[in-house]
Amino acid sequence: MSTKQKPRPSQHGIRASKYYTSRSDSLSFQAQTHRHRDANTDENLEKLVEEVQRIYRESVPGETTPGKRKKHEEVARSFDRARLREKKQHSSKKQSRRAIE
Repeated sequence: MSTKQKPRPSQHGIRASKYYTSRSDSLSFQAQTHRHRDANTDENLEKLVEEVQRIYRESVPGETTPGKRKKHEEVARSFDRARLREKKQHSSKKQSRRAIE
């Protein structure tokens, strides 16, 4: 399977894999430990699954902790408060420019 079909975060992991083949830009698995082709095919499939899981664990970040989530919410709230304060100041500045009749 070509890396062009993979999500960007996993491309680096694929290219760093010991099974990576640069000529075809893909992962290549080969097993000759068993006398039967089906057994070797099953072993290759297991290697593929293990490698994809390893790449996923290395490239995809874990779940956000409650502390980080709370901090992000606080930052977003303070940003909103500052934005609203600026809007009110701008509005009052424009209001003071109006001619009183």
